[in-house]
Amino acid sequence: SVDVELTGLDQSMDDRFEALTAYAKNHMQADGVLWSCSAFGSCIEKAANIHSTIPVLKPNEAMQEQIVSPENGGASLVLSMFEPTLPSIERELFQLAQAKNVPLELELAFVEDALAAKNGGELDKSANMIADRAVELWARRVEREPERAGKGKGTVALAMFSMAFAKSVTEAKLEAAFPGAAPPVLTSPDSAVMKLRSLIEG
Repeated sequence: SVDVELTGLDQSMDDRFEALTAYAKNHMQADGVLWSCSAFGSCIEKAANIHSTIPVLKPNEAMQEQIVSPENGGASLVLSMFEPTLPSIERELFQLAQAKNVPLELELAFVEDALAAKNGGELDKSANMIADRAVELWARRVEREPERAGKGKGTVALAMFSMAFAKSVTEAKLEAAFPGAAPPVLTSPDSAVMKLRSLIEG
């Protein structure tokens, strides 16, 4: 937003997120809050600490927990349509892995022109570009380390909330290329909703 560009994540931004979380909790009787932009991570964390009686989640934290999970092989191919997001994603994932004391192997890739296609209304083209890149890079992984390929040996993660539309195409192309051994495809919305539901329902 314009405010963030001008002031960064300052106290006034923290106050806004706290106020919105309080409104959702106290006036809307929300059982939980899921924010949809990871750029405001520190503001969301502070609001979550203040309103700790309900779950308040950042959009990507649940997916990141799945990525570093030993159950998923501690390895992931992370794709993004917006290249500047990759360094911060890499940093956050390694910090999480270190905090959990688990090994992590990452491969991060920029899907060139996928965002332009999406913004131009060519959703099918964009989704296929993402899926084809996933298949290409996973095939290289299988060729490089055949023993590391297969179920439970890693994940493909679509890094941005706005990439979830490409999940079904990516899953289908990976399964066609690697029958019975395709990696699971993770998206921030699916992972976040799953975690929020589990926290609310207990």
